[in-house]
Amino acid sequence: MNKILVFGWILFFIAGSFSMVYSFVSASSELVEDSWNAKASMSQARYGLGVVAVDGKIYAIGGCADESLVGTNECYDPVTDTWSTLTSMPVPMVYFAIVEYQGKIYCIGTRGVTVVYDIATDCWSTKGSSPVFTLISAQVVDEKIFVIDAQNEKLCHYDPVTDSWTEKARLPEQQSAHYAGSIFSTAVDNKIFARCHIIEHYFTWKKDIVIIYDPNLDAWSEKGSYSDTLLDTISKGAGATTGCFAPQRVYAFLPNSTFVYDPVRNTWSTTKAMPTERQYFGVAVVDDVLYVIGGCTDLFADPRVGYKEFSSVNEQYVPIGYNSTSSRSFLTGSAVIVIVLIAFVIVASLFFYLRGRKSNKRLVGYA
Repeated sequence: MNKILVFGWILFFIAGSFSMVYSFVSASSELVEDSWNAKASMSQARYGLGVVAVDGKIYAIGGCADESLVGTNECYDPVTDTWSTLTSMPVPMVYFAIVEYQGKIYCIGTRGVTVVYDIATDCWSTKGSSPVFTLISAQVVDEKIFVIDAQNEKLCHYDPVTDSWTEKARLPEQQSAHYAGSIFSTAVDNKIFARCHIIEHYFTWKKDIVIIYDPNLDAWSEKGSYSDTLLDTISKGAGATTGCFAPQRVYAFLPNSTFVYDPVRNTWSTTKAMPTERQYFGVAVVDDVLYVIGGCTDLFADPRVGYKEFSSVNEQYVPIGYNSTSSRSFLTGSAVIVIVLIAFVIVASLFFYLRGRKSNKRLVGYA
């Protein structure tokens, strides 16, 4: 009995030590705050694609390559830094909204088409006709899908169960000005944060604003206007950290700069730009680490050339204040070994303890 218990405790301490060493190395060797890392690229270079994170993996779907729409569907595993190719979308799309809802990925197009990818079965389905959108983005808040149509200044709620659409509160009225696009949008604290570009008469710039939608109130509020360095971009890509492994922030990626929005202080700051300058990329967040994927460079730099270069680049950004010693470091495969061994030691100890007590009682009885 004693030998078994000793052996169990030895295994426990070995596995525990391995878990801590492995976790520390994996966290500290790569995940350094405010840094960029080059990761494995997609198999197909494209821009205007949809990118979404589901259960620790990232799906990159659709987009445009070689000046034609593609339905390519690839899955990226950040743990192994590898891509796998899945079933292509039935209706190729570009510049569409993408969200995950209850294990399925909804791709909502601008021309009234919505297709759904079932991750478990690797199959696609087509939904009923949807509203025609322009300058579109979508978020899931409080288990509901919301789609922003910035140019038409409207917000729609989509119910996947009934496959129906309902118009919600319109975006804040800008009088003679118009929304040029919901450039960045993301969900924070069960609200939708959108940074929008406002222009007058579709020609001259007026201001940039951050607007917030509260589903409980079905109302928008404006957090203020911003100018100068936040302007003059045609790209869109943003992601939010949750506050679990990094301070809660919204990261807005532009071709040659990165802006950070603090929703509590309502302030903007700048941080390191992505190494590969590009636009029309996708952004996904896994465990408060951001991934900027795909895009194109020098869009219409020369009218005679058109789209100059498509990108398959996948670059990882570790946000400001990322805590490499947080609870995330213990969520490793070796931690499972530790838990199993702890259970083994406890069960074995109780078993032999109870068995020893029974033996002692028998000996006392014989005496």
